[in-house]
Amino acid sequence: MHHPRQGLIEARERHIQAPGSETTDSRESGPRRRRKKVWTLPGIVGTMRIHTEFGEVPVEALRANDRILGIRGETARIAKVDSYHLDADFLSLTPDALPVLVPAGSLGAGLPTQDLMISPHQRVSIKPGSFRHHYRMARDLVGTKGIRRSQTHGVSYHAIRLAAPGQICLYGAILAAATR
Repeated sequence: MHHPRQGLIEARERHIQAPGSETTDSRESGPRRRRKKVWTLPGIVGTMRIHTEFGEVPVEALRANDRILGIRGETARIAKVDSYHLDADFLSLTPDALPVLVPAGSLGAGLPTQDLMISPHQRVSIKPGSFRHHYRMARDLVGTKGIRRSQTHGVSYHAIRLAAPGQICLYGAILAAATR
């Protein structure tokens, strides 16, 4: 017997595409070929704390015109913070949106100094301390040095858009920031 909720879930998989998710063909074959959804928005989990001119503040509390501290102590003005809350239903349909846990010290040189939780599409510098930053998507780092997906029933991502090109320093790790 076909459960009514199952039909709703299948309809959502076929017809609804949330912002930040793209659909790609999976490797499955056969008449019931499913499509894999890929999360494409960067962001930092809201409970992470970032240095501002007022001290450490949870990312979820940041607003336009706040100033965050950069890599060398300079300040950068926030133009906008985009927030996305993903519930358990969305995460079950789009597992690629699950946050990536970057453990303390996993990027080398003792960085980050604390565990990071970020969007799989967040760009992270993989060569801290070098003159030129080499960025990789967090999803591409999964499986190396203890970096892994974090299972959760809901997550809020906050994408920080700076008024001018720059980077975000989060627990010593360098993250790419978008410009407006």
